[in-house]
Amino acid sequence: MILKTYLHKATTVTTATTTTTTAATPTTTTTTTSTTSTTSTTNTT
Repeated sequence: MILKTYLHKATTVTTATTTTTTAATPTTTTTTTSTTSTTSTTNTT
């Protein structure tokens, strides 16, 4: 019997950009969040 287990740790990438200026200029806020869940694959032969 051969047991193989592959585990890919969760990867989280977070990018946040915030720009604040005087009241005369609108405020721009951009937030991007990407999350990859943990994937476990087990093969038994």
